[in-house]
Amino acid sequence: MHSFCKITVIILFQVALCSTPAAAARCVWADADSMQTANVQSASGRITAVQGNTFTLEHSSPPQRSESEQSSNPKTLTLTIDQDTDVYGRIAVGAQATVTYRIEGGNNIAVSVRITQQPS
Repeated sequence: MHSFCKITVIILFQVALCSTPAAAARCVWADADSMQTANVQSASGRITAVQGNTFTLEHSSPPQRSESEQSSNPKTLTLTIDQDTDVYGRIAVGAQATVTYRIEGGNNIAVSVRITQQPS
């Protein structure tokens, strides 16, 4: 019976802690983090330039009316690599890559870069 009372007190204490304004603030931060994670996008294409901690990826726009329209309408995307970017392979001009990125302060920050084919 003593264990049951002890567990009940611990549970009641945790409930009381979770209902404080500080706990509510943690919940707000958790929601902001999940919203930021939802802002992650991806693109695949050919790397056309590398300079310092940035590179440019030429990729096709999403499918619209036809396959030929998609391949004839390349877009460029400039991405920044930071200390948190996961890089798989060597980033080089001509390499094919798949990139996941987030938009932060108007900049495209690479979350991960996976080189799928090195330049020949």
